[in-house]
Amino acid sequence: MKKIIAFIIIFIVLLLLFLYFNDYYRSDESVYKYLENSDAVKIKKNKYGYFFDGNGEKDALIFYPGAKVEYTSYAPLMNSIASNGVDCFLIKMPLNIAFFNPNVASKIIDKYDYDKWYLSGHSLGGVVASSYINSNNKKIDGLILLASYSTKNINSSVRVLSIYGDLDGVLNIENYKKNKKNLNNCDELIINGGNHSGFGNYGFQKGDKKSKISNEIQQNITTDKIISFIINY
Repeated sequence: MKKIIAFIIIFIVLLLLFLYFNDYYRSDESVYKYLENSDAVKIKKNKYGYFFDGNGEKDALIFYPGAKVEYTSYAPLMNSIASNGVDCFLIKMPLNIAFFNPNVASKIIDKYDYDKWYLSGHSLGGVVASSYINSNNKKIDGLILLASYSTKNINSSVRVLSIYGDLDGVLNIENYKKNKKNLNNCDELIINGGNHSGFGNYGFQKGDKKSKISNEIQQNITTDKIISFIINY
């Protein structure tokens, strides 16, 4: 009887885990055209996710997706950044949770040759990215947080850009403000009319507020700021 009870408990736990991790935000169909080659950006799929190879040669950005969001949702943003001179690595995380592969950035940095490396993440992806930099600040030149914050102190040698929308209903603004002390060299942009979901193309995230601008506009504003932060610094 004890074995039967134990089996039932294990089965229920596994079922609940399956249901939890299978309940995630899927990419909109709109993303697929951004995963196709163009004159400006060549798309290469690898074991880490997707590599967006634009016309830039010196700077590269590694991107950690938000929790329970399909990573291809960020293809439009990555494509836009790459087409403006910064190559991008969009990471596919196990079970769509960045916590399960926080150090993948090191594998990419060791494999590719760029003058400067930038690490970015959306929401929980940004928290994980900042935690990685806390232990690897000599490998990274800059941190770019999208609707996110760092729970770890970021060395002043690492430049930080923080972007979020003023209509973000998911970002815990109190935690954001409390943890700003961890960013010693930070530039901040608050997008008027932007929300949490607008950085990717995966629909409307639960708890968010309705944006007053389109995803495309929010991502264009984000691209312009990131390019200015990296190339025009």
